[in-house]
Amino acid sequence: MSTLNLTTGQVTTGKQSEPPYLKWNRNPAKPTIEIDPSWKAKNPYWFDQDRIDREQWIASLVKEHGWTRGAELGVWKGRTFLFVLENCPDLTLYGVDLWSAQPDNEGLEAYDGKEWQHKKFERNVRNKAEKFGDRAIIIKDWTTKAADQVEDNSLDFVFVDADHSTEAVRNDIKAWWPKVKDTGWIIGHDINWPIVKVVADELLPGYVIGPDNAWGRAKCLT
Repeated sequence: MSTLNLTTGQVTTGKQSEPPYLKWNRNPAKPTIEIDPSWKAKNPYWFDQDRIDREQWIASLVKEHGWTRGAELGVWKGRTFLFVLENCPDLTLYGVDLWSAQPDNEGLEAYDGKEWQHKKFERNVRNKAEKFGDRAIIIKDWTTKAADQVEDNSLDFVFVDADHSTEAVRNDIKAWWPKVKDTGWIIGHDINWPIVKVVADELLPGYVIGPDNAWGRAKCLT
């Protein structure tokens, strides 16, 4: 087993295991993902019988690997955060979001405007998360600063879906990398964004592209 060097970007590559409920057709002309019908039938929260969403993929990875502790960076409306907590009763999940406009953000997003509604969404997430008790740990802060509140080598996964600027994605992965166990996963979203993909290619070569533009890789490849 080898660990990625975040300074050099070097890693020992190997075959990445894939969830058993997904059958992959990697034909570059028409890549498809076939989902096991029996798995869909057992999932009461299936949004669309013809596709799988990122939160469902993450919840299934949690169950498949027996993960008990993780983090999501970029909670916003709580779609993924609340779904995963609802479907994974043995999981404790950190949810990190600034819930604030960032007018000085150098990326594509300034997180302002009516569609963001930070106060409303933060209030909704906190209210809905109350039923999960201590399993839902919400941190309102910059994602890189929030990492200081989490012990090293304590997480089974981190889901990076906050600031999508290249430097921010890079900083998030580097800040949260020590928090994830060697046996854990780094997961992200929007791999179809070139500014995200360039960081995934740089720091996490060998990642798997999952449904809904999600992507991920075991921290250590064998």
